[in-house]
Amino acid sequence: MEALIFGINCAPCIAHFIRDRNADRFQQQNPAAAQAVKNYHYVDDFIYSGNDNKEVIEIATQVLHINAPGRFYIRNWASNSKTVLSEQGGESSSTEVEITTAEKVLGLYWIPETDDLTFIFKFSRLKRDK
Repeated sequence: MEALIFGINCAPCIAHFIRDRNADRFQQQNPAAAQAVKNYHYVDDFIYSGNDNKEVIEIATQVLHINAPGRFYIRNWASNSKTVLSEQGGESSSTEVEITTAEKVLGLYWIPETDDLTFIFKFSRLKRDK
């Protein structure tokens, strides 16, 4: 199979198996990045938060290196750090997130200002039957 069809029920399981197997190949060379691939990827999304820009840039670069042989490509980057985004140039697109805006991530919302994940509930008023 050349490509994984995401409409089939087993697609997430297959993607995670291949992702983990690919990360295992790099466990000796880049242990922190290999663990990041296993722990912070969900299908085609990668979410990572580090202690400083240097750490995030290093992990992101190593994750790209680990994913490439498995043909997993991270194309879009979002960050609340201009420094991190400037390092993720090339063919991918980078977006500086507006600090006051919540970004939707994997069904949750990321608050860039505090670097927190949260839920945002939106309630709609329903029409009453008379």
